[in-house]
Amino acid sequence: MVGGEVKMSSISLPSIDDVEHDPSLRRIVLQWERSRAIYHSGRSQMTREERRQRQQAERAAKAAREATIAADGAQAVLLIRHGEAAHNANWRENGTEVDPRLTERGHRQAETLADHPAVVGCELLVVAPLSRAVQTAAAAFGERPSYRTVLTPLHSERLGSAACNKGSPKSVLVHRFPFIRDWEGFGEMTDEWWPRAELDAHEGWRERVRVFIEWLHRQPQRKVIVIGHGAFFSDSRLAGRMLANCEIAVLRVQNLTDRRGTDADRTG
Repeated sequence: MVGGEVKMSSISLPSIDDVEHDPSLRRIVLQWERSRAIYHSGRSQMTREERRQRQQAERAAKAAREATIAADGAQAVLLIRHGEAAHNANWRENGTEVDPRLTERGHRQAETLADHPAVVGCELLVVAPLSRAVQTAAAAFGERPSYRTVLTPLHSERLGSAACNKGSPKSVLVHRFPFIRDWEGFGEMTDEWWPRAELDAHEGWRERVRVFIEWLHRQPQRKVIVIGHGAFFSDSRLAGRMLANCEIAVLRVQNLTDRRGTDADRTG
């Protein structure tokens, strides 16, 4: 990458004393400490649900902590996978549906993002044009956020052969979600805006990752939220793994003009 480097940060979780005056983060830390106590009492005694809650609490607290640290001038980028969509809930029945929308559960997941301590202080919201990403952004942050909001196909899902990753034409999308007319980037989109299958095939989609990271680096905002997709975010320069629906992964984009790189420096 030209003009910067991307780091996955490894930052220790805050103690309960550190978050005394932050009720939202305090709840997360208390939940994590309860789960940790269960863990240390014997992993064999933990139920599957307790392990899942522990993992969620650890990730949420880590994301909140990482997203508030910007003293080094780095750009904090929160990668958020969309909420549960129809094809996530039932691939057998909905896997061939073009541009599926959120389920009721997906809407609830998206709505909870608004109260997550990691999203406080957002200066730029970046949204992919697939319906499930647009719905997630609107449910979490409103149809007309008070900060800069950009609609861009740069980080739309890897197309592959799955119909669910093909988008709706721009004319259909704006009829479905009229508020996107007010989002930056809408005017520049073509009607058939999604990536071409022949260009996204095999490893071709990784070029879009490179272009997207460079685009992020050029933005002046320091706190950025990106609503996107699991397979695209799984690239090693981004989250490096498949995120759960509405899970948050935090990247640090460091302002270094003399460095080049092809992969993220993932330290955590």
